[in-house]
Amino acid sequence: NFPYEMGEKIDFGEEISPWTLYEGKKINGGEKVSIFICDISKVGTDQGNVAKADYKRIKTTRHPNVLKYIDGLETDGNISLVTEHVVPLIDYVNEESDRNEYEISWGLYQILKIASFLNIDCKIIHNNITINSIFVDKFGDWKLGGFGFAHNNAEPSTLIPTKVFPALSKYKHYFQDEGKTECWSNDIQSIGSLIWELFNGPLSESSSLSNTMKIPKLLITHYRKMISPKPHLRPSPRQLIDHCRSDGGFMKNSYVDTNLFLEELQLKDTDEKTAFFKSLNDHVDEFPVKFCKQRLLPQLINAFEFGGAGSAVLQPLIKIGRHLTDEEYQEKVIPCIIKLFSSPDRSTRINLLQQMEFFAKYLNPKVVDSQIYPQLATGFTDTVPALREETIKSMVLLVPKLSESTISKDLLKHFAILQQDEQSSIRTNTTICLGKVACHFSEATRQRVLATAFLRAMQDPFPPARIAGILGFAATKSYYSQKDIAEKILPNLCSKTLDSDKSVRDQIFASIRQFLAIMESYSEQMKREPTENGTVNDDQGLAATAAGAASSWAGWAVNSLASKIITKGP
Repeated sequence: NFPYEMGEKIDFGEEISPWTLYEGKKINGGEKVSIFICDISKVGTDQGNVAKADYKRIKTTRHPNVLKYIDGLETDGNISLVTEHVVPLIDYVNEESDRNEYEISWGLYQILKIASFLNIDCKIIHNNITINSIFVDKFGDWKLGGFGFAHNNAEPSTLIPTKVFPALSKYKHYFQDEGKTECWSNDIQSIGSLIWELFNGPLSESSSLSNTMKIPKLLITHYRKMISPKPHLRPSPRQLIDHCRSDGGFMKNSYVDTNLFLEELQLKDTDEKTAFFKSLNDHVDEFPVKFCKQRLLPQLINAFEFGGAGSAVLQPLIKIGRHLTDEEYQEKVIPCIIKLFSSPDRSTRINLLQQMEFFAKYLNPKVVDSQIYPQLATGFTDTVPALREETIKSMVLLVPKLSESTISKDLLKHFAILQQDEQSSIRTNTTICLGKVACHFSEATRQRVLATAFLRAMQDPFPPARIAGILGFAATKSYYSQKDIAEKILPNLCSKTLDSDKSVRDQIFASIRQFLAIMESYSEQMKREPTENGTVNDDQGLAATAAGAASSWAGWAVNSLASKIITKGP
């Protein structure tokens, strides 16, 4: 009747524990759990008593940093303990040899927190805090187990760790009677040895504790007091937390700060939350990926949907999104982005458009065409130039996902108007955008729109806008018939050879040479049967001729309204 399925056995130090650990999951629902099994007939009565004491403590103790009891079964010869799914700390540390110090600082904070609760609040000595009695959950939180030797401070322990598990003798200093001690003296010394093992690896003998070469400098002073042979010199858990959380302390960092803020998130006001989420963007890349995916991402989504955080969550949300699978991104991030597009707040929309390159590939074409574009298109006519400009730039990423109907019946109408915008940078970038997305138009749309749009740009009073029109022709040269080149494009290009701006003239002559080369090549082919539609294919020779002009097409002529290149225009 045990409703759990046992999986792979996990080695975590059975020589110092009565338990055998297995991966497990609920038969109904498949939720992952950890299953600790003690076969008393195999381990003997003493170890069996340790397992019974451990089982009882974990079952009756509720604390965020105690291994969470889910279920259990106790018989005369066997004890089964089911807890939240965890991995042994020793495996977690070995998983990455250079485990981020941020993670260790947060883990030690949590162990000191539970030690403070036990030693000071409950007057209980754990008596077995080692790297083998600590586990890590999916969020990266450290959970204390191994309560088999715990006892009330006023009562002597009936189970001596080194007698039950001789392998614990390397920690023998834990259990020496040194006269008057505080309730926390043994456990703090244990945590000191834990610090040594976290940075040095397994402890072979207690004399090695004097070697502090690998202990972080911010911890050395505290560490030496923690392992002092004089109990009265060992600081309490609360004192250690206060010292390490002070400015410049080992636990005073963005990762611990973030975790502590999240613990009290529901108590924070809107301004505090907004400031917190904005600051996250500077630190997310430093945090463990699992923490970002399992803890931070749900909080960001929840704050956006129910907490009114708005665009403050956007940048950290997108950064975390880089670690998600396509399915996870579609499920967790895209719904927030779609909702943000409907925001009337201009700063939110500009921020969203500036981040477009990071999430556009995940957007479904149908969603873009029916839900996102109608909201986004209002930016084309917005009174704020910055929003108009960012909306134009975003089209390079979104046009491939738009239907031909939306492109021809709506988008190109906006482009035609924007080519006559009062802002010179917007006129320029509209022309550039048109050249970049022309490959996604139908042939009929290209024939109807491109030449007219680029000729219009060549008449602009702003030199970079004229250059954009010239380069537009160069970038789309394979879409024109020989007739259009000969009768429409070349005459207009030649008319600009006397342009007052030398940079415009340079591009004009380069483009004329390209189109003349096309016509020259066509002339050589006229002895043979002409192509059915009269268009010119872009061969390698012509591509090489066009390389100089095309290379300048890769970037925006005007990156922003405050561009250093263009500060003022007609």
